[in-house]
Amino acid sequence: MRKTLAMKTTSIFGVGILVLLTLACASTALVESPQATQTPYILLVFVTQPVVATPVYSATAVPEITRPITHPISRVFTPSVLYWERKIIEWGNEWNIDANLIATLMQVTSCGNPLLQTDDGYQGILGVPHYWFPALRGNAPYDPDVNAVHGLGAFRRFWNETGFDVLATFAKYRPNDAAFALLGDAIYRDASNNAASTTLANWLDAEGASLCQEAKQRLGMK
Repeated sequence: MRKTLAMKTTSIFGVGILVLLTLACASTALVESPQATQTPYILLVFVTQPVVATPVYSATAVPEITRPITHPISRVFTPSVLYWERKIIEWGNEWNIDANLIATLMQVTSCGNPLLQTDDGYQGILGVPHYWFPALRGNAPYDPDVNAVHGLGAFRRFWNETGFDVLATFAKYRPNDAAFALLGDAIYRDASNNAASTTLANWLDAEGASLCQEAKQRLGMK
């Protein structure tokens, strides 16, 4: 009598497939050996694909860089912001954000002052709210690169969430300051066109000049 056909069913993930391939090879060798000519074995493998979760963006996950930035930023910005040009371009490549957009954010938050500390709790080169670094102590918020991780991490997330809308992104960065969003949006548009910015000039006359003067002093600029 012919022996009953043996069937084996296995559900595997990832590295487990290597084990099954090894078993399959062993089975084949068994079938082809003289001792097994009358006793065939069939190995049936059912592969179940694992469920892969959609990755969630965080400040520590750097987006893929598609077009490295090499061009200089717009000359619209004040000298204390232009001082950081190389660092702004570096961050732009790291976070895949237009360098002029980062320069605009710096312009309207700190004017390039890495030691910014406002009465309402905004800190460092990108004016990051103090509650965005609950685990940091000492001078960490005033390290430009640490500040940028928190500031640009949030800014990039807002940029994605708003469908790359500049006005809405600035509004999320400072949700309680509508004027801040309008200011950032207008200056960025001027910088993108490399045109003289009346909006920036008016802001400097109204309130920005003292902020930028403090930044220049911190940077040792005349």
